[in-house]
Amino acid sequence: MTATGHQLEESIDQLAAMIEGAQQMAEAGQIVELDVLALKIAVLTDALHDKEEVERPNPLLPRLEHLVEALNHLELTLRKRNVNLALDLQQADRRLRAQVAYRSERSDG
Repeated sequence: MTATGHQLEESIDQLAAMIEGAQQMAEAGQIVELDVLALKIAVLTDALHDKEEVERPNPLLPRLEHLVEALNHLELTLRKRNVNLALDLQQADRRLRAQVAYRSERSDG
């Protein structure tokens, strides 16, 4: 593999570690920005596409595809968490409204 190939491989490894860390953060309830990770994948995709003209088939392509799958999994995790947060907020709002209504009924009676 050429020097550029090694650089791409190292970049893919670094991005894989970043996505894994982001997945752990998401599962712990922390805020995760997908845009930066998606942009890095796009840059690597472009770099592999440019390199593909010289070296076919590119052995790094399956690893990049795996990163895309990992990013999709991360996005799904975040979507599920956001739905759960929305449901928790709705439930808390209902409880609060019930408590307020109950207090006002008790003070009226």
